[in-house]
Amino acid sequence: SASVPSGVTASVPSAAAPTIVCVGRLVPHKRLHLLLDALPALVAAHPGLTVHVVGDGPDRERLVARAVALGLTSAPADGALGEGHARNGDSPGGDSRGGDVVRWHGYTDAATRDRLLASAWLTVNPSHGEGWGLSVLEAAALGVPAVAFRVPGLRDAIRDGTTGWLVDEGVPLAGTIGAALRALADPPAAARLRAAARAWAAGFTWDAGAELLARVVTAEIDRLAQAQARGSGRGERAARDRRRVDDELTHAAFTLPAGAPRPALRRTDLVYRPDPDGAEAVAVLYGAGEAAAQAALARAGVSAEARLRPGTGEDLLVATSRELASGADAPPPAGSRRAATGVPAGRG
Repeated sequence: SASVPSGVTASVPSAAAPTIVCVGRLVPHKRLHLLLDALPALVAAHPGLTVHVVGDGPDRERLVARAVALGLTSAPADGALGEGHARNGDSPGGDSRGGDVVRWHGYTDAATRDRLLASAWLTVNPSHGEGWGLSVLEAAALGVPAVAFRVPGLRDAIRDGTTGWLVDEGVPLAGTIGAALRALADPPAAARLRAAARAWAAGFTWDAGAELLARVVTAEIDRLAQAQARGSGRGERAARDRRRVDDELTHAAFTLPAGAPRPALRRTDLVYRPDPDGAEAVAVLYGAGEAAAQAALARAGVSAEARLRPGTGEDLLVATSRELASGADAPPPAGSRRAATGVPAGRG
């Protein structure tokens, strides 16, 4: 099987400081308490730090009680924890407890959520894992870097040191968040991080996601058709069982003169130029080991010796965002030889 990252819708507002904004459902597996525990030390090192929590859920009462106990949120006079959150339309920090470090907004409309998020220096997601880090990509689309644990989904959605920072499980968040806030306090560094975050998120549009999903689906249709043709006279089961090994991935860098067309590989392989005006290209070949990738590149007319290494999940995501966002050559028509994905590259 293949996974396709979902898209984000981007806008480019200005940011204020120093602010952390967290957007998401308040449930135990999001582990927002780990951020709350880090805040006393962070507030001491970064006076004026404010954290806005946008979202609601069954864990709210426990989290607000913890924030009150830590002196981060003031307890309301009526004792109804979490009921004094900011109202829709208020400015960041404009709620009834303007001096609180942590301010609870509950559910908001999309415009209020995005305005709050756009005000942030940083977003933090302490979750123990996500299917895909959509919340940090939505923040990145607004130019807001992220801190999260190095866990599935989040380690894919954040490019460590480029669009945010990843923390190893078991390591306290305070050190990394503090380093991030110090970096973001420097305007040139903040500008680089924000630009990198926007550029990374820009590759994950809904159109790009739909295009990649269409490639995967049509390639599987081609595979089944070719398997049936190969299986004639040999038994249908043998044809159905002949599949590519999906966990193989190869990253290939090679010289491609400016203006030269990209090599015609399979529609699920991704090819892009790291520098649009440069003379180097990168291919990420899905379901192909190094030998199969080398053979596929040679068949596609890549005469220069390619520099091959095992691919990573980040390589695949970078290639996805770069090729689809840059308007790469259209994938081949269904049924063409280079569209087939029934066997590893180099074995057809």
